[in-house]
Amino acid sequence: MNQLTKVLYQEQFRWFLWFLLFVLLFQGALLALAFYFEGTIQPFILLSFGPSRIFLLVLGIISAYAFLGYYYQLGQTRKRYYKSTIVSSILLAVTMAFIVKLLSLIEAFVVGNQSVISDQTEGTTIANDSQSITITIDIFSEGLQFLDSSLLFMLFFVLQLLFYYAVGWFISVGFYRYGWVIGLVFIVFALGFLGLNQSMWSSSLVDDLPAVLQFIGTGALVTIVFSFIYLVVKRTPIKLK
Repeated sequence: MNQLTKVLYQEQFRWFLWFLLFVLLFQGALLALAFYFEGTIQPFILLSFGPSRIFLLVLGIISAYAFLGYYYQLGQTRKRYYKSTIVSSILLAVTMAFIVKLLSLIEAFVVGNQSVISDQTEGTTIANDSQSITITIDIFSEGLQFLDSSLLFMLFFVLQLLFYYAVGWFISVGFYRYGWVIGLVFIVFALGFLGLNQSMWSSSLVDDLPAVLQFIGTGALVTIVFSFIYLVVKRTPIKLK
């Protein structure tokens, strides 16, 4: 691991720790409410899946503005920045998935056999008529078929995190190089990528396509987005402060 990769990973990992703290506090609040009002909550790994994807999307969006110009001034090349960002994003996605899975296991161990943790497909429901409180959180539908296999679900988790980071980075380099007008076109393409990914894991295709093809499809999407990013980054004028 080169020094730039290490620095990028460490910096973004610190941001992840802040994000993780807020998600843990939110899950803790839901857990307390579920105990008090006799409700049920979804496991931590499912609650954190959606926010984790959005967090990686945001990290990707700020990548070019936060790192490209700064490290170029410190002697790093565009190519080194590109490669280091890819490697650090892969490491970050794997780390995030591992930590979230570990915390979910700890949650299950601490809570034990209490009925407060719902069936994995039921989501979070906290309702108490006498106290006039109703909280319902529906979980995502993608990847539920892999819940019985920790390895497949973790692979799905990592691929999704990496894909969302790539899409955010794609938007970032578009705005960084071309400005806000053409940058909006990059957002349109990014929405197209997100739509393709969503369709690939939709319930209609899950029943028709083998899981291996879905994983290959997502991996291909990630590769395509990274390739487009390289075409933009390699000729991007650096904005020096």
